[in-house]
Amino acid sequence: MQISCSENKKKTSQPGMSNSSTSVKEEKNHKRINNNLDNYTIGRACEDRETFRIAKKPVYAISYYRAESGENNPKQVKKMGGKDFYLQSYTEYLQDGRKRYKEYIYDHTRRIENYHYDEKFDNLLLLHRVEPNAENERNYYNILNYYPDKLLKEEIEYRTYKGNDFDVQGFTGYKAEKNKSSLTIRINDIGYDSIPAPQEIYTFTGDALIKEKPLYQSKKQYFEWMVSRYVPVKTEDYVVKGRNIAFTYDTKGFITSETWMEDGQPVYTKEFEYNAGHTECIEQQYGQQGKEKSTKYIRKYNKQGDLFFEQTVEYNGNKLAPIVTEYVYDQYDNWTERKKYRLSAEEDGDKIPVQHEIREITYFENDSKVRELPFPKLSGKVQRVAATLPKSAGKKQKSINAFDQAVEKGKYDTKITKTGAKDIKDFTPKFWKLKATAFGDLDKLPGDEAVAVYETPIPADVGFEQVLAIFKKKHDKWMLWHQSAGPLLDTQGGGTMGNPFEGIAIANRAIVVNHFGGSREKWSYKHIYRFQNNDWYLIGASVHFGAPCDYFVDFDYNLSTGDVVAEYQQEICNDEGKGSEKHWKERFKQKTILPKMDEFIPGNNKVDVPDLDYEVYY
Repeated sequence: MQISCSENKKKTSQPGMSNSSTSVKEEKNHKRINNNLDNYTIGRACEDRETFRIAKKPVYAISYYRAESGENNPKQVKKMGGKDFYLQSYTEYLQDGRKRYKEYIYDHTRRIENYHYDEKFDNLLLLHRVEPNAENERNYYNILNYYPDKLLKEEIEYRTYKGNDFDVQGFTGYKAEKNKSSLTIRINDIGYDSIPAPQEIYTFTGDALIKEKPLYQSKKQYFEWMVSRYVPVKTEDYVVKGRNIAFTYDTKGFITSETWMEDGQPVYTKEFEYNAGHTECIEQQYGQQGKEKSTKYIRKYNKQGDLFFEQTVEYNGNKLAPIVTEYVYDQYDNWTERKKYRLSAEEDGDKIPVQHEIREITYFENDSKVRELPFPKLSGKVQRVAATLPKSAGKKQKSINAFDQAVEKGKYDTKITKTGAKDIKDFTPKFWKLKATAFGDLDKLPGDEAVAVYETPIPADVGFEQVLAIFKKKHDKWMLWHQSAGPLLDTQGGGTMGNPFEGIAIANRAIVVNHFGGSREKWSYKHIYRFQNNDWYLIGASVHFGAPCDYFVDFDYNLSTGDVVAEYQQEICNDEGKGSEKHWKERFKQKTILPKMDEFIPGNNKVDVPDLDYEVYY
């Protein structure tokens, strides 16, 4: 998604286009460049320009209310028209529509955003977000620095909170390269972990802009300056290599088509038709190589340019319930009340309320003054970050490249080769990463034992193999006792949660390995291994999985005794709270041959719950 500061509502807006009077000659203007670098902080400062019009009179402040449930709602409430409305945000602006100050509640936490600009209110210098709390106030700083010609140079992001006065969150560098006909901006983004993202390249040439973004679905995008904004005209390698998308527009800047091509053939198409005043738009989608009609969308706009009717028509002609929006406007063409309804598909159908919003708008007057914000004192470590983090990221990138090359060529150790060392970390082979260690007694014999978990460069089904190593101390030296990939899931085995390894411990002369993963439905495993009969065996397993307001399963299996406890609980959530609709708990015996640790795969082993037609994997 393109983030920009297009002043789309300085004049009366129309659907699908911008009517700002910005000149194409502004190509050399720093604002036009900075506003189209997809910088989140700059984009956030001016995102509200899309929601109001300032041509007749600049907006000074907006209090935005929405009707919603009052249960456990921490927001300020105001009764209007016999209905409770909750304050979503209070925002103050500059005369050009960019934010100056914003206050709102997010996830029961009060937030204040202060936008600091240079003396002429030209470039944004700092976004300072505060989460006031008497016990643990949090401060977030996004600092923007510029070249002498006012082009964006870098962004430094850090936060402070109780016990930490400087926690780096990221650094982004913008390297500008100018020649006679074009300007190229190379963007290097470095995360809090000092790992650099692939470089992005933005090239401005006349009225054209090309974006190359390796990590995004759209790898290469072409834009043209049209009606005061950059619009996409072509996308290359969308999601998959060889899939290209072409866009066309009419002379007023309204999109007329979007065509997806693969191997030179259309695979998906959208066509847009408008009435003479561009107040009605029909979007027709085509599948099956762009030939067969599929979904159609009908949209209607009022004279202010706001959407008031939207309906979906399925491929078979079936019309779904339309969404209708009603507005109340002030004398400056900004809405002060907005009601959204879902209508029955039949004529004269019932109106089902969807959303009800109120805006209290104040405007700049002759005596209005922009809120004064004292510039906060920034940490003295900021400049050090700007100087050292890119170098550190460069070294880390070299390490990442070396790892990738080793994996590609198969030049890495597939096991720990060192048999003895003074320190556990000294056993770590090149390109391996030591994740965790634990110490204790595993055999009731003299001398300590230790266990360690490693990420390896060995490719696996999902990510890379992880290895468990066991060490025994003899005299003052650690000796490698055993190593195995069996008890550990792969590095990406946790699904959306990433690496599922959660921890390792030694308890009761046994090794305890914990995993955790999932998405909405979460799962956790605990497996216990013990050395007996001259080998390592699984002796216990505990499993927990489920999702809130759905169901939960707890499973505990003592493989040594065969004792199993399995419990299932269905959880129903509604406005009245939580309740259980179905519940059972079973205890039974399940004798089995103890699996060897080296041959065991967590989560691949089934137990059937007797008489309940239910199975659990451990």
